[in-house]
Amino acid sequence: MSDFEGYSKEILESAKAFLEKAKGFDESNVFARQAHLRSAIMQGFCFLEAHLNYICDHFSESETLDLLERGLLGERDVRLIDGEFCLSKIRKMYSIEDRISFLLRKFSGLKYSGTNFAWKGPLSDAIKIRNSLTHPRERLVLQINDVEMALQAVLDATNGLYTAVFKRPLPYAKLGLMSQRPFD
Repeated sequence: MSDFEGYSKEILESAKAFLEKAKGFDESNVFARQAHLRSAIMQGFCFLEAHLNYICDHFSESETLDLLERGLLGERDVRLIDGEFCLSKIRKMYSIEDRISFLLRKFSGLKYSGTNFAWKGPLSDAIKIRNSLTHPRERLVLQINDVEMALQAVLDATNGLYTAVFKRPLPYAKLGLMSQRPFD
């Protein structure tokens, strides 16, 4: 297992451990429960983005992809420089769903719409929860089942990406949401 693989698995294990710890707090300890549930969501998305970046970086310099595709994967802007289109050093951010959509279409030929991917709807819901935490406009009180759904969607999406791109599942996806390294 590479350093990256070990690190990303550790991030996922952190998310699962935060969820398990949150389940241990009773309803009267709202602060601790919410803190652990928020941490689980954020760690879960760190895991997804780590793998999304890993896959994108893997192909971002590939000559088999056109300039726009390499720009999307490397999150770099395409600019006209001295009369020639080039990847610039300027960052151009794309949404998680745009990058996933591109990877799935490019490597599996399937559109990221309709019913091709059972985890698409739950992942969209999970992204909304994550966005509500990252860019709060009102108080969000998380429920354990919200976080379980979000983490399962993140795990399923990552597994779906590995299956589409590398033609093999994410090795530890089958472990589900049970933490292998719970907090003491």
